[in-house]
Amino acid sequence: MYKMMFFMEDKEAVQTLTSMLPEEFFPVGSFSDVKEALDYLDNEWTDVVIIDTEVRQELGMELIRKLNRRKKSPDILMLCDYREMEYAKRASDYGVKYYLLKPVRLDEFSYAVSSIKLELDRRNIARLQHINSLNFEQFLPILREQFFSGLVSGEHLNKDDLLEKLNQLKLDIDIYRFPCAVVEMHILEFEQYIKNNWKYGMDALYTAIKNLLNDSGRFSYQLIETNKGRCRFVLIANEALSQSEFQAELDQQAGKDTASAFSLFGMMLLIRPVATFGNLIEFADQMRGNRELDEVLQIRHNTSTETDNISKMISCLRQSRVMEARKIAGSYMEELTTFSDKDVVRFLFHMAMIVCQQMFPGDDRMRLRTIQLLKDVERREQIRENLMMLLGEYAEAFRRNLYRSDEVMIQKAKQYISEHCQDEVSLDEVAESVFLTPVYFSRFFKEKTGENFSKFVTRMRMEKAIDLFRHGKYKIYEVAKAVGYKNAKYFSKLFKEYTGFLPREYIRTVLGQERVE
Repeated sequence: MYKMMFFMEDKEAVQTLTSMLPEEFFPVGSFSDVKEALDYLDNEWTDVVIIDTEVRQELGMELIRKLNRRKKSPDILMLCDYREMEYAKRASDYGVKYYLLKPVRLDEFSYAVSSIKLELDRRNIARLQHINSLNFEQFLPILREQFFSGLVSGEHLNKDDLLEKLNQLKLDIDIYRFPCAVVEMHILEFEQYIKNNWKYGMDALYTAIKNLLNDSGRFSYQLIETNKGRCRFVLIANEALSQSEFQAELDQQAGKDTASAFSLFGMMLLIRPVATFGNLIEFADQMRGNRELDEVLQIRHNTSTETDNISKMISCLRQSRVMEARKIAGSYMEELTTFSDKDVVRFLFHMAMIVCQQMFPGDDRMRLRTIQLLKDVERREQIRENLMMLLGEYAEAFRRNLYRSDEVMIQKAKQYISEHCQDEVSLDEVAESVFLTPVYFSRFFKEKTGENFSKFVTRMRMEKAIDLFRHGKYKIYEVAKAVGYKNAKYFSKLFKEYTGFLPREYIRTVLGQERVE
């Protein structure tokens, strides 16, 4: 876990950038005062500082100069527009290596952060390798992960470099003949699954998934990224295959892995290749500096939930495209051909319940109808017939508007925010909770509520903070933490912007309380 600090005045921009961070980065706060930023850095090590040149330029440069004088200083990512490039050049004299032009594009920000993470990982591994008492074998999984992460990030390696690295990492891969792919995996209803079904921690979860995938024997999988129920792997065939054979094997294996995950762990997975390559050399060459491909491979922000099959099915049903929805359901049936009728029935019933919950939240009639048609079916032929009929009923119910869809969806989003406001709740997470893309959800939320997402989250947090202060038994830093702010100073600034008072002033002046903090 790496800590990241923002030196920016635009709070909405901070929240937007925070929502884009991979889970390996933890935001520790935002500052616009050099002394406050340095005071924080004196007490808390931070790995990365993002500096926006919209904070008065000399303040940003002063912070950069003072950090540069330190024996050990964080990496710096600068955000500036084209008119401020001279300012960026000055900053490079003080060791600043990472820049982005504004307006910041999502893919470029993700690419820059991934590059910084890769460099931080390399430093950490280099330090570990200098400890003679540690066994190299212990670090093979980490080193392999970093090697493939480097390829995805565009690291320059020629054929000789590839062969040398693979030999060092004890990987028996034919770089000329074995095809490979980048594969994306999504655990449906992730938070609910973690809460109700999985009791062994996140490390054990991802280990179980890796073991499940590697059991196939046909492919080798290297995990390169995890992010709240989404994983990305580099998959490499263990033999020479043509592209058509490789694609067919991928599709077949995805179906088997999906069914196995459900059978073994009760886990609903969506697995799909997002890019395929003839061999490892082609993979390395195309990844090197290819920003368009990098956009395709963005797992958290640029991959719309509409690309998942269940989300596609819901989208089709909402638009009365019943035949397309039935075709998607039929593809699941084909992927499950090697499994028992009992497993097929269980899988399709759970899939239908997810569709029902997302399309008709709180509607007991549709839920009972789903149970009636699918719950006690014993044969796959019967559940196929019943499922196809049920999909038509879903589309018809939606067309007739038998429920207040927009209002229910907004209410569900607000409920999710309320339940997670103590965490780093992001636009992407909330959009996913209602099966909408982040871009569409952002417009939809503002259109229906008259308030943009980040302002609503801040308002909800401030109102919850006021309610906690009324109880009179919590310290300011405890309230800040309870409403999602790790940094009490940053919380106090937002609280004053919202109420006109600092927390201590509000407690004494508005609530009429006296207490020692």
